Amino acid sequence: MWRDNSAIDFVRDAGGPRGVHLLQWVKDVDAYYRVIVDRGAKVPEEPADRPYGIREFGVRDINGVGIVFGQDIEHA
Repeated sequence: MWRDNSAIDFVRDAGGPRGVHLLQWVKDVDAYYRVIVDRGAKVPEEPADRPYGIREFGVRDINGVGIVFGQDIEHA
C-alpha cells in the first residue's frame, strides 16, 4: 500500500501473515543513514544496493516493527 513516499508492506511467509514492514522513500538514503547514526540509532547494516533496484537499509523499532529507508538505485 503506497501513499506519496511511504508504504506498508504486509509480511507473509509459508506459515502465514507475520507482521508489517514500514517503507519510507528518501532523497538520499546514505545521508539519512549518517544522520540517524550520528543521533545514536543502532543500525545493523549500512545502506546497500539490492537486486530489486533499491538502495536501502533497515532498522527495527522498540516493538520489533521493521522500518526500511530506501531510494531507487538510479537516483543514488
